[in-house]
Amino acid sequence: MGNGAIVQKLIKPKLRRPWMEIEEYVRRFNNADNKGKLLARFIIDFLKEVAEAFHKRGVKTDEGLFAALDEQDGKWRQFAAQVKGVNPDGFLCIMQNRMSDIHSKWMRHRKQL
Repeated sequence: MGNGAIVQKLIKPKLRRPWMEIEEYVRRFNNADNKGKLLARFIIDFLKEVAEAFHKRGVKTDEGLFAALDEQDGKWRQFAAQVKGVNPDGFLCIMQNRMSDIHSKWMRHRKQL
């Protein structure tokens, strides 16, 4: 898919505080009483990070979006490896369930690499 059609679907984020590092996600998760609610917040943060990354970089192509998604998927996997009960495929699953059109194109792109 050319001309950044997928990129156009995402909303320009409001800039905010620096994004948390893995260690901060791990610390907050391990200290949380309601881990499920916190994971939902983390997913939203991860998606906002994707949007902010491609806007800051001036991404105009789907491939640029896919690179940002790959970075966040890797970050999620690092987080999941350090805590109990978190699916390492969690970011992929959310993308598949909530943004299936983007997920499908992203996975096709990965297979081409």
